[in-house]
Amino acid sequence: MKKSLTVLLTGATGYIGSAWLSHPSTNVKKVVVLVRDQNNTKYVPASSPALTVEIREGSIPTIDPESLLEGVDVVVHLAAHTPRGSSEPPAVFEEDRIWTQRLGASCRKRGTKLIFVSTSSIYAGTKGELLSEDTVLIKPRGSYPTSKYAAEEA
Repeated sequence: MKKSLTVLLTGATGYIGSAWLSHPSTNVKKVVVLVRDQNNTKYVPASSPALTVEIREGSIPTIDPESLLEGVDVVVHLAAHTPRGSSEPPAVFEEDRIWTQRLGASCRKRGTKLIFVSTSSIYAGTKGELLSEDTVLIKPRGSYPTSKYAAEEA
């Protein structure tokens, strides 16, 4: 028999997060959704007999990751500031990296599984080329992919 899981999902209102929420694994019985603004939850489904959805308001980097993990079996970490042109200051992405490191440390301390989704922007491969994670073509260019790769490494 499969274990019923409680998942903490960061980045639930983004492109990947909202897609994940529409098709969670059948053994996920509860999703704790972290959102910056409770008024921006149009892609977050309501609880149903098959899935309980709990919305918590908070933002990276201000919320303490440890405070989110009580009763959580798995964290699916998708939240990050995304680049909005060249005007985004590198410090914004550095905050994402630091918070991801803190989240990882909290997960390790509690024994909670962590799934961290990074970005293909760390690769300097040829367009259309399939790359593996151990490629020598990891060459992040810019603050966003650099912070994502640093978070991966952490």
